[in-house]
Amino acid sequence: MNLTCVKTITPVVGMGLLLSFSGTADRIAFAPERGATVTRTMENRMTIDLEDFTMDVDGQDMTAMMGGLPEMSMTMNTAVTVEDTYLELGDRRPARLKRTFEAISSSAIVDVSMMGEGESNETEMSSDLEGASVIFTWDDEAGEYKKSYEDEEDTRDVELLEGLEEDMDLRAFLPRTEVSAGESWDIPYEALMSLVLPGGFLGAEPEGMDEMDSDMDMSLVEETMGELFEQYESMLETLFDGERKATYQGMREVDGATYAVITLKLDTDGTLDLSSMITDMMDRMSDLMDMPMEADISIAAADFNLTLDGAGELLWNPRTGVFASMTMETDMTMGMEVSVDADMGGEATTLDMTMEMAGDMETSFTNQ
Repeated sequence: MNLTCVKTITPVVGMGLLLSFSGTADRIAFAPERGATVTRTMENRMTIDLEDFTMDVDGQDMTAMMGGLPEMSMTMNTAVTVEDTYLELGDRRPARLKRTFEAISSSAIVDVSMMGEGESNETEMSSDLEGASVIFTWDDEAGEYKKSYEDEEDTRDVELLEGLEEDMDLRAFLPRTEVSAGESWDIPYEALMSLVLPGGFLGAEPEGMDEMDSDMDMSLVEETMGELFEQYESMLETLFDGERKATYQGMREVDGATYAVITLKLDTDGTLDLSSMITDMMDRMSDLMDMPMEADISIAAADFNLTLDGAGELLWNPRTGVFASMTMETDMTMGMEVSVDADMGGEATTLDMTMEMAGDMETSFTNQ
């Protein structure tokens, strides 16, 4: 082979090798060992401030009568720790999982100032699920998990199981196929809900609820609200219209271990018409309290707007087949426009209200 031929072939071969290595696809998948146990903790902090508020009744500005724009801020903190044991494995999911709820805590602090007077209220919440072990068993025919307490003699309310979700593995954030560094895919709506409600509805209630005097059965209220959420859940995805992207950044070594790095990006803006849901809720609560509505109320409009601007990072451990950590920081704005027509004994009233709030949320998941 002469020198000219070598000079011609060498760059071609080199380019081919470069392309073959740079295009290597990696498999990032849920693949724990059968019998493996992991302890995971989720922490979420959300802060929201009232930015604007108006209320008109029959054309009269009630905001001015209230002394102008009230000041309000709300901070919510949630922490959940669970121990998961993969008893049996299926296709991309556990076939049978044991979950022990080691700790469940939630708190809300609301500060309000109006007409020169201020007030601060803090509410601590807990759940009867704390300390319970729950078995999730996949039902192929039903396409869902069947849930039961591990201890058949557990005296906890079985209705607490209805709102639970099995996926606390962040599986919904993963690509469905092998990917190369730089490739992106859409984040499904279900993944976002796992950030807001990790493990689903955990039955958290304000502490001391049992001692509160009430003529209403709170378990029936919770059941009613759960039914409403299930009925209208399919509508919620419209709140997250826009960019929801996950991008594989390749492998990274951290403290001697190698992780697949996935960056997360949210830029969404969605509006949801809540008028039918509010009307349904009022009717159900009226029946629940056995108190017929004395006024004929019509929800002419109830539009809720939500914008999210967030960024995060998910580290996936290819050796153990589960996530190592996830962090997410999100700025948000919320807006509400409501118009209500009411007729009480022949006297008609119209109420129009607008509200704008802004805040941020920090979320973290860690595996041990």
